[in-house]
Amino acid sequence: MPSLIGLIMLMGITTKNSILLVEYAIVARRKLGMGRLEALLDACHKRARPN
Repeated sequence: MPSLIGLIMLMGITTKNSILLVEYAIVARRKLGMGRLEALLDACHKRARPN
């Protein structure tokens, strides 16, 4: 049971991170005028760093 709870929590964290990654790329494209690939690479670089 604890393993199942841990797996569900891990899936939730991963989903949240991917949603934030895509959202950051969309904002970068709209507000900063970046291209698709440039925005995705920038989003990956900034989201991968711990704050």
